[in-house]
Amino acid sequence: MRSLISLLALLALSMTSGCMKVSDLADGAEYQLRDVGVLDHAQTQRANSRRIQQDSFIYIAQGYFKPRGEANPTANVVAEEAFKGFIEYFPLVRKSRTPLGLEQAMSQARADGAHYLLYCRFATA
Repeated sequence: MRSLISLLALLALSMTSGCMKVSDLADGAEYQLRDVGVLDHAQTQRANSRRIQQDSFIYIAQGYFKPRGEANPTANVVAEEAFKGFIEYFPLVRKSRTPLGLEQAMSQARADGAHYLLYCRFATA
């Protein structure tokens, strides 16, 4: 009886240690599960792998455009909100005091010595 159990264990071990690597088995299982619809078919990949260094100096500016209608935001609201989000991760962030055109924002960022310019503006509909 004991020899039968050890023979079955040896047989099971030899069956699982075939020619395929574990990564190949995982890829095959993932493909089959995606094919039958158990897993979604979306794959997320980075299109661009650039990363902004944490010690980069970022200048934030906003365009002149204001949206029409009932909404009456402050003059520099988009730049201010972007500044609030960026200051948490990047210690060297500066924003323009007033809305600027793109060329003005670029020259101001160069004058301040910024590495990057984040130029925000409202979209028209």
